Amino acid sequence: MAVDRGVKIVEDALREHFGRIDPVAYISVDTGYHRALHITVVSAHFEGMAQTRRYDEVFDVLGDVSVGKTPALKRVSLCMLFTPDEYRETYGEESPVARVTAAA
Repeated sequence: MAVDRGVKIVEDALREHFGRIDPVAYISVDTGYHRALHITVVSAHFEGMAQTRRYDEVFDVLGDVSVGKTPALKRVSLCMLFTPDEYRETYGEESPVARVTAAA
């Protein structure tokens, strides 16, 4: 199965942004029902930041991103933004950031 071009475009935009402020941030972009985009970001950068501010930051990054003629934001149906501790509390396992950091 070919990778959805929208996944790559959105993932690249998020990696470029978070790579500057949190190089070990975990970023995952997948497709869901009807090719909607599902985004997960786990980053220590979100520590102490209100959920609304987190969404504002991610949506600002994607605001100028298009997939063909469609704005990327029109394809986002799920956006989950966690600190590493929130991820662990939610899922009962270490965050992907911890796994990446431990492997380095």
